[in-house]
Amino acid sequence: MKVENEGLRRILSRYAEQAEASKSREAREAQMKPEKAEADSDEVVVSDRARELQRAHQRLDEIAAARKARAEAIRRDLEAGTYRVSGDMVARKLAKPS
Repeated sequence: MKVENEGLRRILSRYAEQAEASKSREAREAQMKPEKAEADSDEVVVSDRARELQRAHQRLDEIAAARKARAEAIRRDLEAGTYRVSGDMVARKLAKPS
C-alpha cells in the first residue's frame, strides 16, 4: 500500500523553490560585488592649477565682500551726514596715474 502525503510534497516543493531563489539571488549579488568594488576605488585628483584657481576665486570673493562692506559703510555715513573727505585725499587720488 502506498501512502501519499500531499502536505509534505507541497512543503518540499516550496523548500526547493526557496533554495533555487536563494541561489539566484546569491549569484546576482556576486556579480554586483566586483562593480561595487570598482566604484569604491574611484578617486578624484585635483591638479595644482585647479587648486591655485580655487584659491584665487576665494580671494576674489573675500575682496568683493570687503568692497561691499566698505561701500555700505560709506552709504550709511552719507545718509547720516557724517561722511567727511579730506581735500588732501581727493588731490592725491586726482594726481595718481591710472
